[in-house]
Amino acid sequence: MLIPHAGLESDEAVFGLATFGGLPREFSISVFRHQFPLMIFYYAGSLKGLLYWPVLHLFGPNVWSIRLPMALAGAATVALTFDFVRHISSRTVAAIAALMLATDPCFLITNTFDWGPVAMEHLLLMSSLALFARRRPQLACFVLGLGLWNKAVFIWALTGVAAGGLLAYLPAVRRSLPDTRAVLRCALAFVLGCMPLALYNIRRPASTLRSNVHLSFEGFQAKVATLRYLLDGSDLFGVVTRMDGVADHSGPQFHGLFLPAVLASIAVCVWKMRSSEFKPALFASAFCTGSLLLISITKYTGAAHHMVLLYPMPQLLVAIAVRSVRRKYLPALAASILVSANLLVFHTYLNQLQRTGGAGLFTDAISTLSMTVTDGADHVYTIDYGLYENLWLLHSGRLQVQPLWTLGQPVTETEQTLHDPRALFVDHVPGREYYPGRANVWMRLQAGSDYEELRCKPFMIREGVPSCRYSATAPDLSRNSPPGSHSNFVFLPDYRSVSRNTFSSTPRPAQQPASLPFMTTANTLFTPCCAARVAISS
Repeated sequence: MLIPHAGLESDEAVFGLATFGGLPREFSISVFRHQFPLMIFYYAGSLKGLLYWPVLHLFGPNVWSIRLPMALAGAATVALTFDFVRHISSRTVAAIAALMLATDPCFLITNTFDWGPVAMEHLLLMSSLALFARRRPQLACFVLGLGLWNKAVFIWALTGVAAGGLLAYLPAVRRSLPDTRAVLRCALAFVLGCMPLALYNIRRPASTLRSNVHLSFEGFQAKVATLRYLLDGSDLFGVVTRMDGVADHSGPQFHGLFLPAVLASIAVCVWKMRSSEFKPALFASAFCTGSLLLISITKYTGAAHHMVLLYPMPQLLVAIAVRSVRRKYLPALAASILVSANLLVFHTYLNQLQRTGGAGLFTDAISTLSMTVTDGADHVYTIDYGLYENLWLLHSGRLQVQPLWTLGQPVTETEQTLHDPRALFVDHVPGREYYPGRANVWMRLQAGSDYEELRCKPFMIREGVPSCRYSATAPDLSRNSPPGSHSNFVFLPDYRSVSRNTFSSTPRPAQQPASLPFMTTANTLFTPCCAARVAISS
């Protein structure tokens, strides 16, 4: 239901750099004269990109081929949660935990759009825990290693698993690892799983730690607020979906009942912690405490896609507390109320996505923009963040696209791009920039060059405000180009070409972006647009 209603976000698409070979050589290793991608950046591995290679080469990149596999991974996570909880508790507790996880709006959204990414982290975590519950520790440790390779923040989950296992199941851990040989086998399996990450950090010593680990309590209050809104289901309003026309955000359609349920469950589990049936609650509590401790002391963390990595342990905690109520029908009633509250909030997300489209970096204008640029003809330079990785992926790595700003700083080749006759410069419209002021800096750079800009009228497919724009610079013929050497075209939003000169030229074929099934709410502004389509007149 969610898949077609938001545009492809850049973090969601970054794995495509591994799938289609767009990584710097520092993140790859040569194997039999072929480059094997180890990482996609300092702390994220290429596992997802490698798994997607057959999918995207068979079906091509689009929102369905990119998001459906992650939605299925989320469904598998729910099934693995049921299996794990069934082994350590009861089928009733497992069913309640799985139902609350399967209807949690933040879990559903993050495991469908998978920016962060988080879907593979959830899948690998629950796969390993299910294997541990089935007493297959070596294979479980290998999967944990894969999780660390997939993204180094998996260390939070590893800390939680270690804390929960030692506090709640130390005797069982000892039985699973009876001697030093068994411990070594598990350690080797874990190292094998995270070997690509280890190789990268051997080649570039401790690069992951040096580039990504910054210990600080800065932003602690914001992290607490994020956790609060994540648990009540409202944290992604305004992040994934716009809230146009919504004045009051205080109703039950915006805030579920899971947060008070978690708080009440903590009190119940503390009260009955000595009971053997509450060992799973102790495991869940220790997991969350260990993970939250690392998140709280690590700078640049605490967003929704970080906090959601605590799941499904809060759901396990609540399920145990609900099942502990001995009154007939009360556990079923309580679980039904919590699930219904989750579904109400999820319906609000879905309704807003259908009505107004994605917010911020999830704008579906990226689809129209992708249909507008041409492989092998346009040289696309992205001025703002959030436009590079998704354009690269949607064009299967065939589009020549380069970011002009990295983490808010201009690259050294920025001014050289002004002399590229095929250049198209892409950014977000003012007021929707990720890094505010990029367009102003770009205009100042351009003002000192021998290039001119022409403007096109805004283009919108349906009601709403524009999200993206592109501009193309062309040489000022009166300054530095011989007469008759270029034919310059303005491509209007209806894809008709308007010649500025009298020389013969052939415009590119018209395309109809609105024909795509997922192009429901694209709001795109094509502003300065004078594309230099070279055609030497005969």
